[in-house]
Amino acid sequence: SRVVRTSHACAGLVSHRVTTQSRPRRPANGRDPTGAALPMPAETTNPRAPQPKSVAVIGAGAAGIIAGKELMDLGHRVEIFEQTAAMGGVWAYTDDTEEDLLGLDPKRKRVHGSMYANLRTNLPREVMGVSDFPFDTSFEGSSDHRTYPAHTEVLQYLKAYASRFDVLDNVRFSTAVESVAPSFEEGGKVLRHWTVSVARPTPDASSHKPPDSSLERETKTFDAVVVCNGHYSAPRLPTYEGQDSFAGLQLHSHNYRRPDAFVGQNLVVVGAAFSGSDISQELLDHGAGAVYLSGRNWEDLAARSVDSADSEGTRQVIKVADVKRLVPGTKSVEFIDGRVIDDVDVVMYATGYLYHFPFFDESPVECRIEDNRVENLYQHVFLPHMAPSLSFIGIPWKVVPFPLFELQARWIGNLLSGVISLPSEQAMRDDIEKTYKALGDLPKRYTHRFDAESQGEYAKWLGKQCGEEDRAWPAWRRDMYLVSGQNRRTNGIDFREYDLRELGAREAYETFEAETEASRVMC
Repeated sequence: SRVVRTSHACAGLVSHRVTTQSRPRRPANGRDPTGAALPMPAETTNPRAPQPKSVAVIGAGAAGIIAGKELMDLGHRVEIFEQTAAMGGVWAYTDDTEEDLLGLDPKRKRVHGSMYANLRTNLPREVMGVSDFPFDTSFEGSSDHRTYPAHTEVLQYLKAYASRFDVLDNVRFSTAVESVAPSFEEGGKVLRHWTVSVARPTPDASSHKPPDSSLERETKTFDAVVVCNGHYSAPRLPTYEGQDSFAGLQLHSHNYRRPDAFVGQNLVVVGAAFSGSDISQELLDHGAGAVYLSGRNWEDLAARSVDSADSEGTRQVIKVADVKRLVPGTKSVEFIDGRVIDDVDVVMYATGYLYHFPFFDESPVECRIEDNRVENLYQHVFLPHMAPSLSFIGIPWKVVPFPLFELQARWIGNLLSGVISLPSEQAMRDDIEKTYKALGDLPKRYTHRFDAESQGEYAKWLGKQCGEEDRAWPAWRRDMYLVSGQNRRTNGIDFREYDLRELGAREAYETFEAETEASRVMC
């Protein structure tokens, strides 16, 4: 096949685009990330020039900015709608929080951001970067050169990326997408285009006007819609007996920003993944009383000290079992192993987030979410009956996000151009069923979860669809990612202070640095 290579001067590695007939090979094991048989690679159309489309991208976070750049590279006419006044999505920090600290009221005024002030990445910066704009320390505005930088460095990287590729010229800020609906012809069987209704504040909007009268509305049509609105803004909350009458404070970590407000208070943090662990340690380090971290899968829980200090007197986060209930009318919390902790001032839920697509609420688009699974998505991207003109980027979780967004966007862009095509609708539905069966007894909410091996296979499969299998999941990225994961498991909360080169990733770093330097020499 013939592949066009588009080089962006001094921006990073050369990018590849399929432009004529090709038939990418199947992955070596023929399986998808959950173990189900992968579908046949995308069939190609007749060799012809790509057909540019008009594309609406919802959201100017990392996924939307990366999608915009990739689609523009392929000649598509892109318009990106961002409801806030700034790009960056979850990486755009705000001190604002919601009045409903648990996020239960569907009519509440929502705050999109969930970033807390002192957050640092849990992945090495180099692993996080996209293929043609390395996340090293040479981009404009870089100031935090640590391996695991603060969120401000990630936002600056995204800003530099957007500036380098002129993406922001295509973003309409402070413009919320209210509805997305398909238009059909030929008796409702052929999808003609998409109608996107948006709203933005009028130039004379003020707090004295009724909210609805301060909005200027517009409806536009597009050939395609790419959903990039993220999934870290709608809190996911467990249900326990006694929540309604607990005498202490309850909040979701979505509304946590700084530790200062919790000095001297006793807290139970529910959820022991990255956010729960990091926040618990931060609270303890900044003067909280006792901090209990509740998780489902602690090893050797019975051997943990019940005191908040180790043998040298250093205060520690105390690991406890999963919560059974909040004792009604009190400040006590009971755990499934029978333990009860009294005088709990705060219960904080670091229990994740829900997928949320409010612009489909009144739309004929059948986008169902059950147990936090987006139902009937082919390869986590397409609803078969509306593919490829409606797509989703960034649904998978526990992944290296930015490179995944890039690969998904390239696949979508090539499909919209007509250079490659999808399997039949029935074949896509059959593949979805195989994927679901392969989950076995796992709850639906784990459908979009990946591990190191499965995301590597998924990345390679996406790469093959676009004729760039060799670059989709390079060995240096895989090795650096694996060493970082082992570092977290071995060194716990202090993992960010270790040099990954000394832990087995030296060759990966050398390869990354050599490839990055070579790309600059080519300019």
